[in-house]
Amino acid sequence: RMIIRHMGTQDYPNKNLTAKFFRNGQPVICTIATLNGHDFISTSHSGVQWMGGSGCSGVNWSPGEQICIDFSDGTFHPGDKIQMDIIDKDAKRTISRHLYKVL
Repeated sequence: RMIIRHMGTQDYPNKNLTAKFFRNGQPVICTIATLNGHDFISTSHSGVQWMGGSGCSGVNWSPGEQICIDFSDGTFHPGDKIQMDIIDKDAKRTISRHLYKVL
């Protein structure tokens, strides 16, 4: 599981946000078309079992709110270096990039 927290100062409409993932520098087949939890349910998503938390439960992802993403299907393994980009689909720009190492 990956828990991400909004550390910025601006609210983002979570329906306009998508996430892209990379494992050891290579794109991962993982589809998260929206960070809005309600809309996520009806989308075709792969590589993710479920998503939850305060950041995806309302209309906005607000500062301090968290989103938990469950990759328990074996998408990532110990030792993998993960890059996660949060992208604003309307602005067509990356608003956040996070780097992790799976323990």
